[in-house]
Amino acid sequence: MRGLMWGLALALCASAAQAEVCAPKTLTRVVTREVTPQLPPAHFARLPKTLYRLGVGKARVEEAPDKVQGVHMLVVIDEPDVWFANREDGSGRHVVDTGPTFEVHMPIFAGAGLPRPIADIEFGCEAEFVRAHMPETEHDAGGGRRLSAHVLRQGDYLLRVVLDPRGRPAEASLRKGGQILMSVAYDAFEAGLPEDPKLFVPPEGVVFVEAGTTK
Repeated sequence: MRGLMWGLALALCASAAQAEVCAPKTLTRVVTREVTPQLPPAHFARLPKTLYRLGVGKARVEEAPDKVQGVHMLVVIDEPDVWFANREDGSGRHVVDTGPTFEVHMPIFAGAGLPRPIADIEFGCEAEFVRAHMPETEHDAGGGRRLSAHVLRQGDYLLRVVLDPRGRPAEASLRKGGQILMSVAYDAFEAGLPEDPKLFVPPEGVVFVEAGTTK
């Protein structure tokens, strides 16, 4: 499996001592695409990725098929268990989070040296983060679409999050020194969905190999 997915496991299950806990009270579905300008047009990251979150310890990430790598990845988390499945060939790995806390973290932006609280904004809790940390608002963010853009400045970094009137994210971007490091577009954001326990169990038809722990 791709190294990216193993890196994702650590990000999903790591309990950062300073990080705020994102714990959607109802089932939340988020569909995003990376739209960073310098990203090549055919780059895999530009394809939609679907995320489900519920509470502090349940999550599911569905990637689009990656024809170049020959994989179709699915990550299912029900703390302390994490399952990685390649739906292309039916192979999978099972990892156990050893604690001491059992929290899913899905940061929108990650990287060494990224300042807090920017490092703490997560998929599924964007509006809550804006309310807590982003009082500064830009005007006319949506070009007549009634969108509001909220900004947070930390040193050379500028975080910008665009919300619709219902508080649903439409875009999130991060700049450093005026250069866009990453930009994410939201194709869908649905909260309050009926709970579906099948989302957080390992998929059928996949042979899982035990692969140790995340800590």
